[in-house]
Amino acid sequence: MDSAIVIQRRMDRLRLRTTLDEYYREIGALILDKQHPVNLVAGSQLAGMAGHTGGIVNSAHHQAIDRLGEGLRINCRAEDGTIEGIEWEEPAGKPWMMAVQWHPERMFTNGLRDEFLFRPVRDQFINAIKSRYADH
Repeated sequence: MDSAIVIQRRMDRLRLRTTLDEYYREIGALILDKQHPVNLVAGSQLAGMAGHTGGIVNSAHHQAIDRLGEGLRINCRAEDGTIEGIEWEEPAGKPWMMAVQWHPERMFTNGLRDEFLFRPVRDQFINAIKSRYADH
């Protein structure tokens, strides 16, 4: 499922004209993700789902968003200002979309316990899929 999410994010990036800084961070150990604090943007869907203003996430990427695409807004940043999450600026009438730079599906595997940044993202993703295919 992780590959499908990454592929969809790349397709969305092309369509919405988001650009990436391909060599943002040096890749760390592949066995365990790096862990770092993030700050959620007040009023974002992510902050509303999480019910918190920040937390600790995992990361294993060597790229980050450089220029935000059309119709998107930032929902989360690392302490150094790096964009860690995006969502629709105006979600009404659009399919559910949220992209985060961390891997919610691996947070518990790697010992992270910030459940409010794992469970809500996972549950919303599953609900969006169920809703989209309910009539098919």
